[in-house]
Parts: sequence; C-alpha cells; structure tokens
Amino acid sequence: MSIGFSVGDFLAAIALANQIRKKFVDTPSQFKAISDTVRSLLTVLQDAEIVFAERELNNEQKRDL
Repeated sequence: MSIGFSVGDFLAAIALANQIRKKFVDTPSQFKAISDTVRSLLTVLQDAEIVFAERELNNEQKRDL
C-alpha cells in the first residue's frame, strides 16, 4: 500500500511552510501565532521527511507507485 507522498512532496511542503513563516515573522501578534503554527508544521514535515527518506519500499509498494 502506497502512502501517496514522495520526498519531493515533503520538500515542496517544507519550502512553502518556510516561505509562509518568513512572511509573518515580523508582523503583529495575531500573525505571530500563525507564524508559530507554521514553524511547528515545518518541524513535523522535516521530521516526516527524515523518517520516510530512510524507509525502503517493498516490491508491492514499488509496484503500486
């Protein structure tokens, strides 16, 4: 069974989250909360990228891709 995400998907999501965080980093406190949330998302995505990059696909997963 395929998870439907590739390393490229994680890299794109990380880049987007980082761009959003940078845009809101110097804004008023309402937007600081958004920036903090996006930073947390960025951390989760980076951790997921590391975990999935270390995994090897089995033959069934390769076939499903």
